[in-house]
Amino acid sequence: MTPDLQAALQAYAAIYAQNYGVEEPIAGLVPAMLAAFLEADRGFARARDARSRDAR
Repeated sequence: MTPDLQAALQAYAAIYAQNYGVEEPIAGLVPAMLAAFLEADRGFARARDARSRDAR
């Protein structure tokens, strides 16, 4: 992980704690962030669906 990414994740965790009143470790936040990213990537969803259909 790059230092810039580490700093951004630390800032995200701090802002999350400020907004929600709950301190979550970065390792606890990252899976939800990745899931949201993958869910929002429509190109990925289409390609995954096509791949699934082709495998049948």
